[in-house]
Amino acid sequence: MTNNNNYLKIIFALILGCALIIASYILGDFLYKSRQEKTITATGFASLSAASDIVKWRLTISREAKITNLKEGYLQIAKDLEKLKDILIKSGIADTEINIQPINANPVYSNYGKIENYSLQQSIFIVSKNLELIEKSALNPENIMNQNILIQYSNLEYYFENIGDLKISLIKQATGDGLKRAEEIAASAGSKIDKLISARVGVFQITEPYSNEITDYGVYNISSKAKEVKVTVKVTVSLK
Repeated sequence: MTNNNNYLKIIFALILGCALIIASYILGDFLYKSRQEKTITATGFASLSAASDIVKWRLTISREAKITNLKEGYLQIAKDLEKLKDILIKSGIADTEINIQPINANPVYSNYGKIENYSLQQSIFIVSKNLELIEKSALNPENIMNQNILIQYSNLEYYFENIGDLKISLIKQATGDGLKRAEEIAASAGSKIDKLISARVGVFQITEPYSNEITDYGVYNISSKAKEVKVTVKVTVSLK
């Protein structure tokens, strides 16, 4: 029994010794690389001011319908829609740009919680590159109102058509700015940049001009035609 115990102790000692040797090697290798591969991290920034080239006009018309005659209400709002389309097309908006949504019927309650009537709502939206034409129609709705069409909701949204190309251009600029900052930091320490190790792109902040709105998940302001687009890129470089 004593011989067995001694044998087990020897095996355990050998295993422990090997583990210590391996751990020491890994730690030493890590410390060596840490000393050899000196790095600098810097954050680059890029921004530009640009005007949107796509506009989306959301528009909702409505009609009150008696609970006893919903069919008549649907017929009336259908006529309103045809009049509206005719006005828009005559103003220069293409029929293919007009997108029609289903009718919604919302109950109108009395003071006692009983349904008295229904509010029928017909929504459409128009997507166009002709911003001037759409803005003129949206901001001057007299032609629509003169046809006894009730506009319940009207809103303009502004977008970029080639947002992908815009983002790529800004990422390049921000990366270049980050490398320049890294070079300045390295120079102040008497070193030079060797190579780019990594570049991490931040979220895009697309805001109205002179806005300080920033969020962790990014911003895409659609209410303003003029926009400011900003992005940061965090670069890590090794030193010679």
